[in-house]
Amino acid sequence: MPCYEYKCASCKFADTEYQHIHDNPLVECPECHKPTYEKQVSRVHSSMQEFSAPIEMFSIACNTTEEIQEMQKAGVNISDDPENPLFGVPVARSRHEKLKALKVAHFVER
Repeated sequence: MPCYEYKCASCKFADTEYQHIHDNPLVECPECHKPTYEKQVSRVHSSMQEFSAPIEMFSIACNTTEEIQEMQKAGVNISDDPENPLFGVPVARSRHEKLKALKVAHFVER
């Protein structure tokens, strides 16, 4: 469900509202109850944006040096150090990196 940023012209209350795409815009401010709640122009949210924290992709962890090298050749962040607790586990910091690792491992995101 899409989220929209709203701000009240009267009391300056601002919030993010989740609505179906076909719903009418909200007009009543939840704070002051005046009909001055307006949808704001907001920045574009990209599906390729950075994650709030890196994700470890344990489901596609590599077991052999060859698999790890294949991932590294494709530009996937993966440790080849056996002393590292994340040895053989791809780490993605963005959706783009996640999709790259999935592609090399022949996985399909659904």
